[in-house]
Amino acid sequence: MSGNLIRKGLNPLEFLSDVPTRIRVSGNSMTPFLEDGDEADVVEAAKEDFKPGDLIVFGRGGELFVHRMVRSGKESFMEMGDNQGGGAWMEWQPRMGKVVSVAKKDGTAFPLNDEIQIELGRAIARSQLIRHLRNSLESMVRLKGLKRLVRLPFKVLDFFVSRKCLL
Repeated sequence: MSGNLIRKGLNPLEFLSDVPTRIRVSGNSMTPFLEDGDEADVVEAAKEDFKPGDLIVFGRGGELFVHRMVRSGKESFMEMGDNQGGGAWMEWQPRMGKVVSVAKKDGTAFPLNDEIQIELGRAIARSQLIRHLRNSLESMVRLKGLKRLVRLPFKVLDFFVSRKCLL
């Protein structure tokens, strides 16, 4: 989602309510789930309304982002784009949005509150958490042989998570 509106002094998060507001997504951080030009219906939500796997709309550095919530804590949450190698912890914000449905550029639309989409979101969040941990560990290891050793257990976890066998 473009951050230009925030820079001009207009923050779309200020206008959210329990009635869905449609926004257009820009960028590729959520590819393939959300692609440039797709649209998302967003409602206002409090931190208690979010579960791992939900799509969260938040502000950072003068821009708005639509990313997946991977983990949550009392004071912060970990967000990560589906197409990114690492996540970031963000403080809970007073105004945030939750994506409740998606309309793809090809005309297909689907809600995110049915059982299949909820489970898919959770599986993606688990996979992202594993990827984030792996990348964090790899960045601490300098020797090539040790990096391969660090990757091995995560490759096994990725295999099972991607097939919905574990976790």
